[in-house]
Amino acid sequence: IGREVKREILNDYVEKHHETPVYVLVEKSDGGMAVGHSEHYFEVRVPDCSAEAGDILAVRLDGHDGETVTGHI
Repeated sequence: IGREVKREILNDYVEKHHETPVYVLVEKSDGGMAVGHSEHYFEVRVPDCSAEAGDILAVRLDGHDGETVTGHI
């Protein structure tokens, strides 16, 4: 996928799930940052989170860097 198309997809995804959470399966957690994938297969990073691998989090999305989505609990 081209970068512009990917950015548009991520923008739409974040906008849609800014108030409606996505569910993220935490795959790793390091230094207070949980990282996993949503039910839509997007990689999601959740800062300031003490979740452990295997946890499922309801996450409201805040933004993205063009590759990875960020959010909060």
